[in-house]
Amino acid sequence: MADILEEIKHVEKQNHNEITHVHVQPKHAIITVLLSSGYIKKIKVSLDDYVQYHLRKGIKISNQDLDNFELRNYIDEMYLKCLRKLAMKDRTVYEICKWLKDNSPLEEAEIQQVIEKLKSNGFLDDEKLCREQIIKLSNSFYGSKQITEKLKQRGLKETFIHQYLSEAKIDELENAKDYANKIIKQNSAISVNKFRSKLQSKLMLRGYHRSIIEQVMADIDVSSIQEKEPDVIDKVIQKSYKRYRRKYDGYALKQRIQQYCMSQGFPSDVIKDALNRLELDYDED
Repeated sequence: MADILEEIKHVEKQNHNEITHVHVQPKHAIITVLLSSGYIKKIKVSLDDYVQYHLRKGIKISNQDLDNFELRNYIDEMYLKCLRKLAMKDRTVYEICKWLKDNSPLEEAEIQQVIEKLKSNGFLDDEKLCREQIIKLSNSFYGSKQITEKLKQRGLKETFIHQYLSEAKIDELENAKDYANKIIKQNSAISVNKFRSKLQSKLMLRGYHRSIIEQVMADIDVSSIQEKEPDVIDKVIQKSYKRYRRKYDGYALKQRIQQYCMSQGFPSDVIKDALNRLELDYDED
């Protein structure tokens, strides 16, 4: 019997919180509560809760209801913060979930409430984002392998990525060729061999399949680079000559210059012709 009486007192004490003031605003209501401990507390509640729970001055309210109001208000605040993040940049469900886990004490079920609200209101849509990102990355000259990897890192399902890549019908070979022509314009002062090695590496890093890379390398027109190769090697030789003549002379100096030119992709016969043409002085000063 004593235990039952203690429990009754405990429950009654929980319900001794009393609303002393209510301020209704356009989007929410602020209730002022006199707690059973004697402290005053102000809580923001939604208009739905204000109406549903008949929150008026003089109404008694339990500690559990107070906790629930505060939790729902906090969930609403996190929802608004997510909206602000989405206004700056589109994000995936995975990215928003991770941000909520890292920046709030919400439990998994509460995080899902925020996610479902964002999805139902059209602010979070992985499928739409996936389609848009595929087009954006393709327009930035990324191949399908790199597109897939980048989107997987954002938490998108690989099955969706492959499906939307197929639906997008991207001409990956044409994209790779356009990218190669862009690289040609950025690399005029370079040997043909060095350029081809550089281009192949860049195509691989961009995520193009080997068959596409091989096709591009076979079809690429490097005549604009080839035409400038004699002038380029002359500059390379003169640059290396100034660098190495401080430490070397004679045959050792000539050998160093040849080795450097070969490292830049120039063939040995081209190097030999250029050295003969320039008639450099290899003797010690």
